[in-house]
Amino acid sequence: MDFPYFWCFLVLFLFPKWKRLYPSKKDSFIFSFLVMNVCDFAVKWCDFRSDEKKKRPRDESNTLYVTYHSRCSLDLFLIVSQLRPTVLLSHLGFRVPVVSSLLRALGAIPSTSDVFPDAEATFINHLVSDKPVFLVPGGTHEFSKPVKEKYKVKWHEVPGFARVICKHKLNAVKVVPIFTANCESVFPTTDAWYDATSWRLRATLMDIREGKVHKIPYFWLLVLLSLGNVFLPQRVRMGLCFGEPIRLRDGEDAAAFARRVKAELESLIENTQGSEVYTNADSGEPQQATSLILPHHWLFTRLYTIFQNLLLVIVIVASVAIAIVPAYISSMLMPTRKERKSKSL
Repeated sequence: MDFPYFWCFLVLFLFPKWKRLYPSKKDSFIFSFLVMNVCDFAVKWCDFRSDEKKKRPRDESNTLYVTYHSRCSLDLFLIVSQLRPTVLLSHLGFRVPVVSSLLRALGAIPSTSDVFPDAEATFINHLVSDKPVFLVPGGTHEFSKPVKEKYKVKWHEVPGFARVICKHKLNAVKVVPIFTANCESVFPTTDAWYDATSWRLRATLMDIREGKVHKIPYFWLLVLLSLGNVFLPQRVRMGLCFGEPIRLRDGEDAAAFARRVKAELESLIENTQGSEVYTNADSGEPQQATSLILPHHWLFTRLYTIFQNLLLVIVIVASVAIAIVPAYISSMLMPTRKERKSKSL
């Protein structure tokens, strides 16, 4: 064993994790240790960079960032680590006790639902603040798409953010599309597995919408399985890119506003994925990262990656297992969608 390389590995890979045990004044402990550790690793493993100096708005008050929802979802951690925004997430995550506590500790807020009736007012308050807001309009619908729709933006005709901005005439709010290059190529998987889990995810989401909320913990476990090989990410080059800011025009309706934002995001995805910086022009495959710190001892880096992600998986599975019982009980006490409609009539 070449001990100089071994100690180099310990210093360059393990030290950043211990460093994150002592967060800065602006970060919570959970944000520092969870989100920033993911970013530290992506910088080393995937050459992760951000072009924020070129296009990121200098004034981020009244700013809403929107992006594409990859199956990998690692890119969401990277975006949050760079922008430090208030994150608007699906209410599904806030209905699992352990996950809910974690999300709130990270500063996330739930999307509008019957369970969180004040979510829209909270969203508006954050939109007009000095701190940017970040959301993924495609949500679980875009996340659970089949493999043939990778990198395709799948929004409803009138996404919630467009409806709220138009309804309250928030013309000062600028919506900035962002995208992380090669976000669908990080975890090794197969097309067959991608499609099979897509079908299962959509079926489970349908059950949850029908009131079977005890399936929420199972849904999150299925999400984890659908990612592919999370233990050893591929070394593809990643980068965060920014589109042009878009504001609501006078007299513009929500659907037209959403179409303009969606078109800008689609153009950003096409230009970024088509760039030779991130895609090999000859093979069409993602560009490989080149900043491997230990070229002669790649085994150390891979063993470390497997170990750290195995621990993460164990924590997630344990959290889901703990949450199953209270989620099941709450589903028994909570009225179904049909019951809510009958009461409203």
